[in-house]
Amino acid sequence: MAGSRFTCGEGGALGTLNKDIEIRALLAARRAGFPIPSGEVIPGEEPDFRIETETGTLGIELAEVLPPPRNDSFSSPVAEEDLHQSVIEIAEKNYCIAGGQPVKVSAFFWEVEQETRSTIWPTDLLSL
Repeated sequence: MAGSRFTCGEGGALGTLNKDIEIRALLAARRAGFPIPSGEVIPGEEPDFRIETETGTLGIELAEVLPPPRNDSFSSPVAEEDLHQSVIEIAEKNYCIAGGQPVKVSAFFWEVEQETRSTIWPTDLLSL
């Protein structure tokens, strides 16, 4: 999952969870030595946080930076991971339906290219 996050609005469950994640990231950055001044961290939305300093207010906006996908056919690494998860879930379902015994399996993907949604859906793999 890339960039912005979905929230349930002000005070919603996901909004609170995302703000908790953001404040943990900010405090971890401070502990790691980033020059974030001491003082009370005041959560907000624009900017994400404010810190009152002796010389004024410092606003801090956090952004999630993701690497590019490993293959140009994906729009993001999140889309690539979603496809991988779908493939694993379908394989597990097929294995269980066939009466397979519990096993430990590791899956590794390489040079994966995404087909267009109009061409193939993960559920199409059920018929394989």
